[in-house]
Amino acid sequence: MTAAPDARTIAAVGAAALFAFGMLAPAHVLAWFMTEYPGAFALALVCAVAGLAAAVLLARLLLRGASRRLVFLLFALELAVALVAAVSFVSGGVTWSRFGWTVWGAVPIPLADLRVGPSGLPWFRDKTHLVTRDEVESLAAEGARVIVIGTGWDGVLRVEEAARDVPGVTLRVLPTPAAFAEYERLRARGEAVALLAHTTC
Repeated sequence: MTAAPDARTIAAVGAAALFAFGMLAPAHVLAWFMTEYPGAFALALVCAVAGLAAAVLLARLLLRGASRRLVFLLFALELAVALVAAVSFVSGGVTWSRFGWTVWGAVPIPLADLRVGPSGLPWFRDKTHLVTRDEVESLAAEGARVIVIGTGWDGVLRVEEAARDVPGVTLRVLPTPAAFAEYERLRARGEAVALLAHTTC
């Protein structure tokens, strides 16, 4: 009969799993939302392999030599960071931004472009330089009545002409810093607002 794992083992494996998740998240964003950038998939693969290898190494170190107190402290710290990030991602807004670096609540988001539906829940959009009618219609179907579009810090993003005449939706096309401010202003007023933002050029 196999003995059940003790609390130290569970905490060590949990800490390693949280660490692995933290490393796999950027790999996922690179692979699925940076498709126009050559080399993004290869970089995602490197991130994923390095993250999993580091997580396995961390688990082995914690299971072998670390004290019980250190294992639980590390697990509690990683769990707290994960919970703060999850709550912040769900209830936050744009709290700070610079070229290629956006902070949503307390969650830093490097390079990736954002799509925020009228529910206020952010996700990533494919990092293209064109907003399509399909994107606008998708947000309208979710209930958005105003869609704020950030064209980038240098205004490179374009809006497809067909996207400008979707019934029942008003587009506000602004440079990304102004788009973030406008989105937050409309959101604070309780408007059914959505956001599409290019966070770099």
